[in-house]
Formats: sequence, C-alpha cells, structure tokens
Amino acid sequence: MDVVELSQEEMELLMWLARGYDVAHIAERTCYSEGWIYTRLRNVRVALGVRTDVGAVVEGLRLGLIGLPNEGEIWR
Repeated sequence: MDVVELSQEEMELLMWLARGYDVAHIAERTCYSEGWIYTRLRNVRVALGVRTDVGAVVEGLRLGLIGLPNEGEIWR
C-alpha cells in the first residue's frame, strides 16, 4: 500500500472513532457539522482502502496513524 496521508482534521476524526464516538457525538464535541464529518470520514475510508469506519480505525491502528487511548483516558 502507498503512504497514506490524512489531514489533521481527518486524523482527529479517526481518533474520535477509535474511542467509540459516533458522528453525532463528535459533532457535539467539535466545531464540525455532521455533514462535514460524514464527508471527511468517507475521504478517510477511501484513503485507507476500506469500506467501513471500523475498518478505518483498524487500518489506522495497523499503520500507526493513530494509537489507542492510555488507560483511563477519555475524551469529553
């Protein structure tokens, strides 16, 4: 697979997903609209060559693009 480049916003969204947040909750906690988030997540899935958000998280972890939260770390 080629080198995957994601924008800072796309990386942030991927990290939110890895922590179990859905689009509605991400929108509540950020300045982004749900529509904008859906569009960016589609771009992330395409860039990573996967079909689902779960697949994007798994691929992001596999490639070292994101990490799991530290024990006890919760984003609010």
